[in-house]
Amino acid sequence: MSTTATASKGDFKPVLWTPGDWNAFFGFGTNILVNMLVLTGLLRFVLKMPDSLVFGRILPALGLMMCLSTFYYAWLAYRLAVKTGRTDVCALPSGVSVPHMFIVTFVIMLPITIKTGDPMKGWSAGLVWVFFQSFILMIGGFIAPVIRKITPRAALLGTLAGVSVTFISMRPALEMYMTPQIGLICFAIIMVSWFGGVKYFKGIPAGLVAIAVGMIIAWGSNLFGLGLGGLSVKGVGDAFASFGFSVPIPAVNQVFSGFEFLGVILVTAIPFGIYDLVEAMDNVESAEAAGDPYPTTRVLTADGVVSLIGCLMGNPFINAVYIGHPGWKAMGGRIGYSAATGVMVILLSWLGIISVLLALVPVVAISPILLYIGMLIGAQAFQTTPVKHARHADRRAGVPDHAGQACAGDRAGADPASRRLGQAADRHHARVDPQCSPGGGRACGRQGGRRQGRGHRCAAAAGRDLPWAGGNGRRLDPCRPRARRGRRVHH
Repeated sequence: MSTTATASKGDFKPVLWTPGDWNAFFGFGTNILVNMLVLTGLLRFVLKMPDSLVFGRILPALGLMMCLSTFYYAWLAYRLAVKTGRTDVCALPSGVSVPHMFIVTFVIMLPITIKTGDPMKGWSAGLVWVFFQSFILMIGGFIAPVIRKITPRAALLGTLAGVSVTFISMRPALEMYMTPQIGLICFAIIMVSWFGGVKYFKGIPAGLVAIAVGMIIAWGSNLFGLGLGGLSVKGVGDAFASFGFSVPIPAVNQVFSGFEFLGVILVTAIPFGIYDLVEAMDNVESAEAAGDPYPTTRVLTADGVVSLIGCLMGNPFINAVYIGHPGWKAMGGRIGYSAATGVMVILLSWLGIISVLLALVPVVAISPILLYIGMLIGAQAFQTTPVKHARHADRRAGVPDHAGQACAGDRAGADPASRRLGQAADRHHARVDPQCSPGGGRACGRQGGRRQGRGHRCAAAAGRDLPWAGGNGRRLDPCRPRARRGRRVHH
């Protein structure tokens, strides 16, 4: 954490909006938008629900639930910033649980809709599923802190890395390569700014630039008959048919009418409720690893309460804390981006704008943002894993650790230039500090009154490459200053 990130606690008032919140808002907002577009497609085209139900009942209730959630987590971030006096606190991202979005659609609502021939019955069954999930989360919130204390961070974040690759990165990557003319160009725009540190004109957020460029390419391709992105003027005209104003209406009767399918629902509601519990703990642990410790009980009970409110208003999808807190924080997101996303969701869902946006913006232009977030979460699992686990991983890969007298220059898989640099560094360490030999394995930021380089650690420590000795040791972290290539080792 930066030393400038802490302010005086006396009379400290956190800033509600920072320039970095624009980046996080466009990134997280587009993530939410993609999920809402997919969800709307599932309701309309898979479950064959009428538009009056989708745009008049379900989406308004979904918007209310997500608005309550994002506002609450913005408030939690504000409280944490006041308590710690820090200016870099980032709110937890939250929204519809993506895995559960598909589970409740294909495992609960679709079979019941097919069996009964009535989409309303399928909707009621989905409401009951969320009803039970909500109580599992609220009860689990009180035992989750104990589980976190006895579970190693490596176990929690390792699971999170797998989930991020599966549910965040893989689908966007496929979409990008199916339409590479848009996907790869937008991905390059994202990487140059968020990973490379390049600022665009007038500080315009990279996420907005990527979406704008994707729209230009998609609509421009129609002039040449290519049809990239699947957009058309006719589609935009049809989308305005769903434009209107709808507010949530209580759906208590629909909830209780779905109890006739209780046997089928409980088979999946209980195990997936436990999965929600574990996923939320993983995400809270990820936020703490990034410097923002949030109370696990409050997070889980909040997810349960807002999900229950959404369920009683007609929303068959559960709320969850999202993977990605370190990524939004790295982009500069603080408190405001979460609350702004809540306002955006209300406007999208209550005014029926979702279908219009789906007709205007190619989804593939948004996919690179999700891919980048998945990459960051996977990287965090390795960056925060304890050193002893890194040594075991190296042994399994056939790379001896420092206890076995392994030097940086002997690392398996290193390119010749990296091996030469590593061998020179090991000789230098042994001369400057005999204890920091290939068998010592301890950090040596300063030796003999002279700094040995930024982030300089013993070459054999934890089986890691030197941060500047070739590309193998580079971390996927846009906030970390990148070292100069080809830096000399002074003897």
